[in-house]
Amino acid sequence: DHRYDINELVGIKPTQYGAGLKLSAKLFGPYEIVRRIALERYEVEKIEDNERSRRTMTIAEFMKNWNPSFEAE
Repeated sequence: DHRYDINELVGIKPTQYGAGLKLSAKLFGPYEIVRRIALERYEVEKIEDNERSRRTMTIAEFMKNWNPSFEAE
């Protein structure tokens, strides 16, 4: 089990598929860890260039440390 730290950047595996969603995306992100809610649950915030903030909750199982090369995939 991997524990993530506050402010750490992560990618999140897609958990929903459907019309308009990229099936080829392996990870969405980067997201910044905002807080640890429980042992394996985290609140994360999407890092974007615009002023709109997007927060969500996820579990460690669906996260991976962010690498800038993920954006090229």
